[in-house]
Order: sequence, then C-alpha cells, then structure tokens
Amino acid sequence: MKTQSSMMRLVMTAVFLIISPMAGAQDAPRVTQLTDHVHTVFWGLYNGLVVIGHDGVLITDPANDNRAAILRDEIAKLTDLPVTHIVLTHEHFDHIGGTGAFPDAQIVAQEYIKAVLPLDPLNLAPDDIDIGFVDRHVIDMGTTRVELRFLGAGDGVATTVVLLPEERIAFTADLYEDERLTSALFLEDTNMLGIRRILGEMQRWNLAHAVTAHSAGTSPAILEANIRYFEDLYEAVYQPIAAAAQSDNPFAMYDLLDTLPATVTLDAYSGWSGYEHLPGYVRRMALAIIHGG
Repeated sequence: MKTQSSMMRLVMTAVFLIISPMAGAQDAPRVTQLTDHVHTVFWGLYNGLVVIGHDGVLITDPANDNRAAILRDEIAKLTDLPVTHIVLTHEHFDHIGGTGAFPDAQIVAQEYIKAVLPLDPLNLAPDDIDIGFVDRHVIDMGTTRVELRFLGAGDGVATTVVLLPEERIAFTADLYEDERLTSALFLEDTNMLGIRRILGEMQRWNLAHAVTAHSAGTSPAILEANIRYFEDLYEAVYQPIAAAAQSDNPFAMYDLLDTLPATVTLDAYSGWSGYEHLPGYVRRMALAIIHGG
C-alpha cells in the first residue's frame, strides 16, 4: 500500500473542511446495527457497511486516513476479527483512500477502476486492487453472501452496488442523498441516465435497508424519494430535447444545454437541501441524453 505524508494528510483535511457541510462540528461515530452481523458506521460525512463474517470483516469505502482510523476503532468494539475484504464502490479518490489502515485485507472493485488508479496525484489510492470483476462478484462471508453488481456507469465508470440479498440490504455511493442535492461541483463525472437506471433496478429488490455513502439514514423511503426525483428530472429534461431533436434546426438540442438549466425548476423538491444545485443536475441530465457521456 502507498503511505501518505503528513503534508498530504493536511491537504486532504483542508479539502474535507471545504466540501463538508458538517465541517467543524464532527460528531462521534454513529454505529447502526442492521442485523446480527451487519452494521453501518457514519462519520465525517461518510457512511459504510461493516459485515462481520465467520473469519473476518468486510467493509466498504474507507474514504481517507482519518475515517479509516475511526472505522478501525469502531470495528474493534464489535468484533476481534480482522478486516479481510475492502469493497471500493467506484474510482473517486475521496472514497478509495485509507485502505492502508487494513494492510491484510483484499481490495475488491469493478475492473474499470484500474484505469484511474495510476492517475491519482495525491497518493490516496491503493497501488492496485486484488480482485477485479466485470459484471458480478460474490463474497461468501460465512454469515452471509455479499454480491457486488456492476449495472453500468453512474457516478464514475466503475460504479458498484453492494447487495446482501438474504438481508435485503444494499449499499451505494454518490448516487443519491437524503433529501439533499450534491454540490454541482461534484457532478462532472456523473451520468444521470446511469444513476436513473441503477436506482430503477434497485427498486425491484424490495430492500429492507438502502444505505448510501453520504447520508446516515437507511430507510428505503429515501431511495424511493430519489427514484421519483430522477424520474421527474428526466421527464422535465427529455421532453424539450426530444421536441428539439425533431425540429429542422440541427443545433436546437445543443442550445438547450444553456437554456434548460435556467428554466427547469422541479418545485416539488425545493425544500431539499442543496436545491440551488438543481441547474447542475439539469445540465448533466441534458448532456447525458444528448451526448451519452
């Protein structure tokens, strides 16, 4: 594993203070028990699964050195077993740091992550992953089966859904939040059509808990609200683009990339935190529909 210098930790702390709405007011870690052997640990604006098996522990997205240290301490309160599996849900550097806190764990991720790891300029990412999968990978923890599913690009190219089918628990990262729109600054690598498709697939799983990386709640109602939001966003953006595509003006669709963000409102979600970032979502959805990217 790569080691981070003290200066690098200071840099990442500064970045965290900039992006976190909870900066300066960090609470104690919030540990939630979902089943006898499945917990979530929320701290530092990051949530993640902790799955206790017969011989070891599986975790998702350590995120960074600070959270990894907190996570390690909280796991030690739950079990004496070592962390044996780290699942990285996608390639974004703020999720895949901190793996060095668990040096004996296997790192598992969707295969496309390998194209991004060497590009990490802050030395946060692991040198490599131990297991790369394409469409699906299953990890038998003894107490339960953990399925990793790639349903296409969402937030990044290696978007992975972590599913515990027996417990009806799913974990995703950066696809949605609890009545909150992510800052538009972080949408540049997001495929809105992909997120809509992934959430639609998850809706068919009849989940008991839907865990997402930047919210503490696990209620499927949070997922359902976001499914409605992405459907409403899609319809509001698709209809004018589809009409423009039938016009005689070959540039009409592309003009909408500038005009739609200023005209689409989706008032039903005006009470959500971060609603001011809706224009960024509109633009990304329009770009996905027109360009696919």
